[in-house]
Amino acid sequence: MRRFAVAQIVCLAVILAAFAATRADAVRFLRWAEVQSLLPVFAASPEKLPAFKDSEEWDAWIRERGGSIRGRIDHGVEDSISELILFGTSFPGPPKLANADDAVNPAGDLTAQANARRDAFVQALDQLDTERFRIVLEFLRRRRVTEEELGAFLSLPTEGESLKRMGELHRRAMRFRGLRQPRKAIHRD
Repeated sequence: MRRFAVAQIVCLAVILAAFAATRADAVRFLRWAEVQSLLPVFAASPEKLPAFKDSEEWDAWIRERGGSIRGRIDHGVEDSISELILFGTSFPGPPKLANADDAVNPAGDLTAQANARRDAFVQALDQLDTERFRIVLEFLRRRRVTEEELGAFLSLPTEGESLKRMGELHRRAMRFRGLRQPRKAIHRD
């Protein structure tokens, strides 16, 4: 139970910090004085926190931990954007790709179809006002991607490797599942 409480408190602190970052582009971490009363709970749990000698050690740890978690969230958002570009139907453009392998040619470059989907997606960002596109735009603003950089950002390997990573993720998932080809969708009239 205490382990769960520790995890909840740390997760809550990081989530609140991440939420603050998306709202005002500024992160406010819990201060040393604010966590002092919680440390005895952590000390009794099986999930141990590092031993903090002072506020500087706490501050360094919580910032590193928060940055790590926000980085993983950003990778997930990048993957979601890639999925939306390749397979999404919420914007007009060329037909969606059959699978992620179709996004990258043997040389590792985006295929013509993937480039066309990316370009249609960029155009849709300017034209559509849906929740999905607002989330994407907010993410791009936080990453400080300019309008001129947008096409390249969505094509080139970034920290999450964007579209080019999709083919490799797909191949790994298929190997994990023991499948050679993706399952075909069952269409019902």
